[in-house]
Parts: sequence; structure tokens; C-alpha cells
Amino acid sequence: MKINQKSINTLRVLSAEMISNSQIGDTRVCYNLASVFFALFKDQYNFFGGKDNVNRDRLVIADTNATPLLYASLHQFGVGLTVSDLRNFGAEKGKTPAMPNSDTEGVDATITSKSQGIATAVGLALASHSISAKFNVQKFNIISNYTYCIATTDCLEEGMSQEAISLAGSLKLSRLIILCAVSKASSGEKVKKKYEAMGWKVVKSGGNNFLTTSLAIKRAKMSNKPCIIFFENKDKDAVLKKILSYHEVEKMKADFGLNGSYRVSNEVSQFCSRSYRRLKVENNKWQKRVVIYKNTHPKLSEDLNEYFVKNKLQLTKKLKTKLDEITNLDDANKIIVNEIKSARPCLMLASIKDRFIPKLDYQNDINFSKLNNRARNIVFGNRENSMAEVVAGISLYFDAPTYSFVPICIFNQMLSGVEHSAAAGLPVLYGFYQSGSCVNQQKTNIEIYGQIEWLRSLRNINIFKPATSLELLACYNLIYDNEQTSCLIIPQQEYDYVASSFENAKKGAYVLVEDENYTKTLVASGNEVHIAMKVKKLLNDEKINLKIVSAPSISIFESQSEKYRHSIIDETKEKIYVLTTTNNFSINLKEISAITYININNFTNNANEITEELIKTIKDEIKSK
Repeated sequence: MKINQKSINTLRVLSAEMISNSQIGDTRVCYNLASVFFALFKDQYNFFGGKDNVNRDRLVIADTNATPLLYASLHQFGVGLTVSDLRNFGAEKGKTPAMPNSDTEGVDATITSKSQGIATAVGLALASHSISAKFNVQKFNIISNYTYCIATTDCLEEGMSQEAISLAGSLKLSRLIILCAVSKASSGEKVKKKYEAMGWKVVKSGGNNFLTTSLAIKRAKMSNKPCIIFFENKDKDAVLKKILSYHEVEKMKADFGLNGSYRVSNEVSQFCSRSYRRLKVENNKWQKRVVIYKNTHPKLSEDLNEYFVKNKLQLTKKLKTKLDEITNLDDANKIIVNEIKSARPCLMLASIKDRFIPKLDYQNDINFSKLNNRARNIVFGNRENSMAEVVAGISLYFDAPTYSFVPICIFNQMLSGVEHSAAAGLPVLYGFYQSGSCVNQQKTNIEIYGQIEWLRSLRNINIFKPATSLELLACYNLIYDNEQTSCLIIPQQEYDYVASSFENAKKGAYVLVEDENYTKTLVASGNEVHIAMKVKKLLNDEKINLKIVSAPSISIFESQSEKYRHSIIDETKEKIYVLTTTNNFSINLKEISAITYININNFTNNANEITEELIKTIKDEIKSK
């Protein structure tokens, strides 16, 4: 048996063993894609250096059924994983979880469903094009990496994937390659014309021959368009069962002339190690070019380094005085975002429409396009389902913040992407503009805010609802410093001036104002703070004293010391009322049980419009309890 075929069969056996032992995965997918993975790792995929090599290629597994094959390939080609890791495939705590996780050496992206992978790959490719356009000069292609995505037809059929594919074709992301295993029926002429119409090059190849597979990938890398390769496996001995029994795996080994458990022969191991040595030599040549680049283009080299080194946010002194008098948070947001954009060169802004991206100088702030990859504003058009995932991919490439700004009414379409960013621990900011013209029905309010509240149950995510411009600045400081996924609710209405505290707002919740001998505390965030202030005025007229607590971020507040939390809200000394816009409660204080929640949506169809009737109704509600 030729060494190429023996190496491919070894990958098939390793994958089959992992799936059989764990009862997780699909042996058919791994069997059909084994030659694709082998050709990729052996000849085309630059995996050397891991996360320390910014010019490495990126590999995204869209169909997570192929995850065992990824781990087997990493092990066989000497990237980080041991036999023990393969045996523990699917274990909750370990290097080889059932879903690929970027915490594992050699894994570039955390993926949890088939709808995420292609969109994430598009984001990675977009970021690569952006940085190469800025820093590559004649004779010095410092950034030239490719993004590969392993998929099946199930992945392509997802609506989110179709939107991302459409975007990649429109932007002409030429170093993006999707490798898709298909049946004959799903790779016909109509399918080919469909993807060509979206701006993609389409290549068809046999999926069970190493040489034709490697040649197909090489052809794809030469294209000036994104490329999708359909691999049709015609192996008459292909596996037909999803999970093989122990005896069926042993029979597969015997048929291939292999033996041992989780064993890679010395012959295969030494053959595959040549790829690692070749990539090491190529990386040394690249490092030498980088040294020359630093000497010949010192300013570009310094700027490039800033993309991967986080600098401190120095905005507070400059902006505190400027923002204090601004009573429109939309205007304040433009000022803050543009200052951050100046401080962090790799920061990219995204939205479904141009007008939602914060801009101060429209003429000089152009958008990313196939003709201009240097721009930092990305307009998605009607592709909101894929936007959250693509933005996550951009952030993943730089390991740096990426901000998206959209109307809150499309939050539903972005929910899975926000959840994915949190699961992957990506520092993405999802900003949602809140306006009466967008959200004006009670049912819609409840659904959207209810889902936002659900996000609080996830790890690595913070929800921010500032009420004033200084609170907004405090939220941005927390977002920038914590580098977690964040959701920021930004009211677009003009409000009465409220004196607030930047330093106290950074603690998540603080006393905004309090009367002497107050007996009741009213807690609110965002829009509801302004309602609370008007309610307080009416109650003061009736000789009822209140304390108003503004809570721009409950998750930040709950991370403060117990002493501080009790100094702000103490249920043993005062009656606590919380203004909310959802039945799941905009503020959910875990440690406090004796709270009266007042749902604004019970009294109005539009909580964004603060009417006198609404204020009086809430005042009467507080008095009656």
C-alpha cells in the first residue's frame, strides 16, 4: 500500500475508534473527508507556529461531525495532541471536546453548530484581507494566509451560511476556500451556477484520491475569488453506518492492514512529520522577510504590531467633561466610538446599514468593499442573520474588539451569534439602538428584552443599559478592559439632564440621588432611570421620600464586594422596587428576595415614550404596595 493511502486510512481508523468509543460523531463524514484533511495538512495548510504565528492559515470545522478527523490529523501531523487526548474524545474536561474549541492547540475556532462555521470563516477571511491590504507592500506580502472551512451540504443549506457566502462573494474574499463533501445529487450544474452567481469560483473533484484532492485545493488557492470545492466520494467500500461497533472498527483495521489501538505507525508518522519540517523552513524564511520589512518600512511594522498588542484606553479625562452635558446617548456614542477607533487601529465597526455605524465625518469614513479592503466600516445589507457570526470571526482573527451596531428590533436574528461569541470568549460588542420607531409594540418589547435577560445566564457576557452619557462612557471602559462579549442598549431619544457619576457607574450600580429619610428605593437602568426620576418628583410632592439607584450593569454590580452591594441596596432597611420592561425583569438581583418588580409594559404599549399618564400610573403602583 502506498504511503499516502496508508496515511489516509490511518486517519479513518483513528476517527472511527474515537467515535465508536465515545458514541459521538459520524464515521461516514470522517471517512469521506479523510483524503481532504490529509491533502490539506500535507501540502496546503500552513499550521506551523499555532497562535504565535499571525500569518498561519486558519481552519474552521463547520460540520462538527468531522471534529474527530481534525483531532486525528493534528495528532498524526505532530500538533499538540497525544494518544491519551484521542482516547478522551468527547470528555467534558479535556483537550478533545466533541465540539472544536479554540482553547485546544491547533484549533482556530470554537464551533457549536453547523450554522456557525461558514460565517465564522468569512469573518476570519475578511479580517485577513483587511490587514493584508493595510500592510502588504511590493515584495513584502507579510500577511498572506488562507482561511479553510470544512463543510458538508447540510452546512451550506443553513440560511446563515447562505448570507455569509453572499457577503464573501460580494467582497471578493479570494483567500477563502470551502471544502465540501457532497453526494452526486447535491453538486450538479444548478448548484454550480448558484454559487458562481454569488461571486464564487466552483471546483469539482473526486474526494477519495489524494493527488486530485491536493491539486483541486492548489487550483482554488490561485483564484481571485472565494472558492468552494465539491468533493464527491466514489469509494465503493465507503462506510455506511454513523457509528461502528468495536468489531466493525477492528474489521476496518484488518481491511486496511493496520493494527493496534489508536496507533500511528512509524512509517506514517515520519512521512507526515516532513510537512511540519517543511512549514518550519518556510516560516524561517518568512521571519527573515519580516526583519527586512521592519528595517525598510519601520512605521508600517510598528503599526502592524499594534494590531496584536492591546493598548490602554486613555479616554476618561478627555471625554468626561465633554460628555457630561450631552443628553442624547446616540450623539455621545458617536464621540466615544470614534475616540476608541482612533486608539485601537484594529477596531472594526459593522452594521446592516451605513447609517447605523457611528460616524462623525461621513465623507472620510468609507466602507469596506472589494475595491477597498483598507476601510474599517463593514455594511452587511440584509444579512443580519450572519452578521453576528461574521463579526465574531473578525474578532477571533485579531483577538481584539469588534463592534456592531443595529436597531434592537433585529436582536432575534442575531441571538445565536451573540451566544456563540460568549461561548467562545470573544471580545465582541453588540450595540443595539433602542427607539420608539423601531420597538413600538408591547409583545415585541417583552420578547426582545426577555431574550436579552436570558443572555445573563451565559458565562463571559455582560449586559449594559446606561441612562446617561457618563454612564455610557463608564460602560465602554468596562467593555474595553474586560474583553468579554457585551450587549449594549443605546437609547436614541433626547432626555432631560441627570447628574451622574462616571466612577460610580463603573461599579455596575450606584445611588443616583436620595432624599433624606427615604423609605423606598427605586432601581432602574437605561430608559427606566428617566421614568424613575419623574416618578420620584411626583412622590416627593406627596411627601414620600425615595432613593434612586441606577444600574447600568447588574453583572458588574454583582462582582463587587458584599459591603458595597449592601451599601447600595439593603432589603433589611428599605422597600425595593425595580422598574423593568420584561416579565423576565431587566434587573434581576440574585441575592435579594424581597423585591417588587414593576413591569412598564403592563401600563403602556411603548415604554420608550415617557408620558405623563405612564408616570402617574407607576407612581400609584408604588404607593399601593
